[in-house]
Amino acid sequence: MMNSKIYGKLAVTNLKNNKKSYIPYILASAFSVMMYFIMDNLYRNRSLVEKGSPLAIMLSYAAAVILIFSIIFLFYINSFLIKRRKKELGIYNILGMGKGHLGKMLFLESVITTVASIIGGILAGILLSKLVYLILLKILHMGGKIEYRISLASTGMTTILFGAIFILIFLYNLLQMKLSNPIELLRGGNTGEREPKTKWIMTIIGILCLAGGYSIALITKEPLQALGQFFIAVLLVVVGTYALFMAGSITLLKILRRKKAIIIKHDILQPYQA
Repeated sequence: MMNSKIYGKLAVTNLKNNKKSYIPYILASAFSVMMYFIMDNLYRNRSLVEKGSPLAIMLSYAAAVILIFSIIFLFYINSFLIKRRKKELGIYNILGMGKGHLGKMLFLESVITTVASIIGGILAGILLSKLVYLILLKILHMGGKIEYRISLASTGMTTILFGAIFILIFLYNLLQMKLSNPIELLRGGNTGEREPKTKWIMTIIGILCLAGGYSIALITKEPLQALGQFFIAVLLVVVGTYALFMAGSITLLKILRRKKAIIIKHDILQPYQA
């Protein structure tokens, strides 16, 4: 039986050995935490923002958009990180470490990266939120007498939300490891990307979301008076752009490749037909 000290030493050693991958991941995570904290802290500053005012609604929507982007962004970069780690995990598994032991090691690694990301992001947010606050005062032409505050509620909300995101990422990594056998783990880092399938449904959803988002944006004459509709439009455009980027580009490339294959085949057969 391996005790917790050994798991802790393995986790720290693994993070040190993979620092070229983990340092950018922690920095990106901390940046996401910082951006959300700044927006949420400004939203909760009642000396600057009145509850229910257009500015308060805009800041709350901005925080929500940052949170959505953070979830997508962190899961995306984590998928590359766990792929690079699969070979290492496979070696541990072959040397005798069971999936349960690997899970405990990954858990401690996740705790370390999560604590570093959240604390680093909140500290950076505290340092930079003053600058964002002054810029906002300048844009809104407000006096400098408005009190600047650091909200404990923002600190707690940021910690809870991003803690939940990192827990979901850990569970995703755990599931990836559980579903893979040792050979698949060993080959995981070297396996090339499979040709993606054409996703017509996702492409159609992307087109519809983009059309709906731009339609709402064009119909809404006064965005500040209809912030709810405008926010929906922004979300639809974001979802539509993501869907078209992920699925529409694949569909377009496959159509172009098929067309190119038909042209080449026609050019090859034409002299013989003549």
